[in-house]
Amino acid sequence: HLDGLGTGTAGTDYLFNFIQNSQGGQPLALSGNVVYLKKDVDEVSLDVWIDSITPGVGVPTQKMLLSAINGVTFNGGVGDDSLIVDYKNGPLGISLADNASLSGANSLRIIGTTGIDTLTASAGGIAFSSSLAGFTPVVVSMSHVQTLWMAGGGGGNDSINLTGGTYTLDADTPTGTPNVGVTVGATAIAKFDSDQHLANLTLNGGSANLSTVRHSMYLNGLSITNNGLLDIANSFLYLNTIGTSFATARLYLDAGYNLHGVGNPNAPLAGDYNGPSGITSSIAKTSYASDLVVGLGIYNGALQDPANPDTVGQILGPDSNSGHGTGIPLNQILIRPTLTGDLNGDGVVNAYDVNLFNSYGLFNTGSTPLGWQAGDLNGDGVVDSKDVTVFNTVGNFNVGAFPPPPVRPSIAKRSSRVSTIPSMAGSLVDAHRGLNHSDRKSGHKKLHWSSLYRSHRYSQTTSTPLDSK
Repeated sequence: HLDGLGTGTAGTDYLFNFIQNSQGGQPLALSGNVVYLKKDVDEVSLDVWIDSITPGVGVPTQKMLLSAINGVTFNGGVGDDSLIVDYKNGPLGISLADNASLSGANSLRIIGTTGIDTLTASAGGIAFSSSLAGFTPVVVSMSHVQTLWMAGGGGGNDSINLTGGTYTLDADTPTGTPNVGVTVGATAIAKFDSDQHLANLTLNGGSANLSTVRHSMYLNGLSITNNGLLDIANSFLYLNTIGTSFATARLYLDAGYNLHGVGNPNAPLAGDYNGPSGITSSIAKTSYASDLVVGLGIYNGALQDPANPDTVGQILGPDSNSGHGTGIPLNQILIRPTLTGDLNGDGVVNAYDVNLFNSYGLFNTGSTPLGWQAGDLNGDGVVDSKDVTVFNTVGNFNVGAFPPPPVRPSIAKRSSRVSTIPSMAGSLVDAHRGLNHSDRKSGHKKLHWSSLYRSHRYSQTTSTPLDSK
């Protein structure tokens, strides 16, 4: 057994006993609580690194014959314990148990083989298997373990299947093509608190929560079925259009947005991000329960392609800098929390967004699949006076970047501005009457939305004359 004994806070020295079968112990004074297990290159011994600054490399802390070991039980100390099991040299052929402390952040890390690896996790433990010939599946019982780690880049198309329990997962492939897919089943919850590059994420009735501290998740494919729910919170979600089409991403987002859902207090003007499935954001949900200031924008990188018939010369993404920066790849979709009215995804609402709205020219022209990025701010499939109402109500023009969201008065205190919308919307209808898509592409002169934006108290001193752009 590996027993962590002693008192004090995490990081205090502990005494661990490694007991081979029932034959006496070998007391070791440890600093910290990280244990690394790996089959030796001689294929008959177990190497153990304990609190090493180079775990898995160099001379191990201990080395003993695997044939003399029935199993390894890791009983954590005060907390912040980490058990690392490395299968690069093959299976260990012994039973494993990770009994972490009730306190602290405890983790189990699996370093896989060069084959196709599968880690299946439930509330009580994991099973690990590999496609390599002769590899015997391994079962690890666990208690009080919060984090599971199996990074990509080591071999075949690996997978993590979460069938129960709540775990923070790290399956990132930091360089190269992502090769780890994650599936979350019903009743299971996966949390991600770091940047992730995954082959795919499948939510089959389960939930996944991204961090409220901003990170990015890159997915080659996303599938949400059986009321699965993805909460991106304050993070960025990037989807590869080869695996997930823009139309499919819109369906997931619409389900979470909940415009037509029962109990939506904002209907029919807006959703509430309280849908039972799809894509949502706890940040946007909180905002849409009060002021509609922060929502989820969705941006299709393909619209930046000059050959795309819907392009209006836009640059999209967090680094687009109002058309002066760089855009996301053409085969990428970005979904991110941002200020309502941010049509290009750079986190601000300014004259560039106004110009985009005018360039699309979709006001009162019927349904559009383009969504938020084309001015459909309330997500009902058309660009009309409801979107003008949303824009005027939230008052995000020229107030700075998100995050943090600007402080505003409540909707009730800002409702006086909404009464001016019908007449302004009418003038927009007149201005756009007779303009079709070819007119928008030809540089046809049309009335700018500047009159709408100048109705905001935020734009009176800081707005840029649109005709100068």
